[in-house]
Amino acid sequence: MTVRLSDAMRQVLPSVRADLERLVRIPSVSADPDATQHVWASAGTTAGLLREAGLPEVDVVTAGDSRPAVLGRRPGPPGAPVVLLYAHHDVQPPGEAADWDSDPFEPAERDGRLYGRGTADDKAGVAVHLAALRAYGDQLPVGVTVLVEGEEEVGSPALPGFLRAFRDALRADVVVFADAGNWAADVPALTTSLRGGTAVVVEVRTLQHGVHSGMYGGPVPDALTALCRMLASLHDERGDVAVPGLVHGEADPLDLTEAHFRAEAGVLDGVRLTGTGGLTARLWAGPAIAVTGIDAPSVAAAASRS
Repeated sequence: MTVRLSDAMRQVLPSVRADLERLVRIPSVSADPDATQHVWASAGTTAGLLREAGLPEVDVVTAGDSRPAVLGRRPGPPGAPVVLLYAHHDVQPPGEAADWDSDPFEPAERDGRLYGRGTADDKAGVAVHLAALRAYGDQLPVGVTVLVEGEEEVGSPALPGFLRAFRDALRADVVVFADAGNWAADVPALTTSLRGGTAVVVEVRTLQHGVHSGMYGGPVPDALTALCRMLASLHDERGDVAVPGLVHGEADPLDLTEAHFRAEAGVLDGVRLTGTGGLTARLWAGPAIAVTGIDAPSVAAAASRS
């Protein structure tokens, strides 16, 4: 008897939910050297789940000094195209425990949503691929290759070498990335293009050694002020990116309101949004520069200086 795909999806969702929770319990923080064993454990668990989902060829692989990735394959019918399914099993650090309402590595359901580090980004992507494979079962109409990366959250530094090492295994007609957002919780979205990204670390030094600000302040520049002025120059007075040569485009405004966006992003009252133009254009068709961290002398360490 032929089972409709939608019915098959509903049947497999409980098992997929359980597997997602199992993955979330593994603290696979790729940015933390002390979590290396957990990143490997996450890769191994992901590989086992893909095998159970019907992929006959699954390996945990590395290229150079890359963190472990999972590469799986299942041939399709003769002449069928090959679809490459991508996700990543590493996660961001959880941050301060006080900022969580529950253990970040113990999935918890509240108001119909599952909370925990990786429940969305991007162990949910692994779960989506598992759901599709299980729903189709032995009736896959295409060949499938699955790549589940292990270092996306640190910028995929070894990805170019990885692609060179496994280019033949990764050859495909279509690539599906399960690492994007939905328009709304009940409205699916299909992302067809993304802005490129790069990470830059800037180090500023102005002195060979620390000096007393009371004795030298005025003519002697301090590095932190110089860095702040440099960072401030990246945007104009309206908050638009001020770096020459970056391309701005347009995007359909759809029905995204500022009130909804502010609530979803958690923007504090009194804080103005940055930039000009439509929200969707700023989100999807314009450049963005974010300062994600600064290392500088702490207030406590600087307290002895005047």
